[in-house]
Amino acid sequence: MQSQATSPFKLAILGYGKMGKMVDKVAHQRGHKITGIRKTKGHSIDLSLCDVVIDFSTADSILTNVE
Repeated sequence: MQSQATSPFKLAILGYGKMGKMVDKVAHQRGHKITGIRKTKGHSIDLSLCDVVIDFSTADSILTNVE
């Protein structure tokens, strides 16, 4: 059973491998908005535009990703 969110989330995805792509697809199917996708290390996105950040990068990168 799939549930629909009562209000859409604004999501940012850090890391766009298999899991990042799947989250992107499912988020769109459920009516959420993707405010940014960081596919590579040098690519920056404005995290202040999102409600939730989903990070699929490496553990070493997390602090750098949110600065």
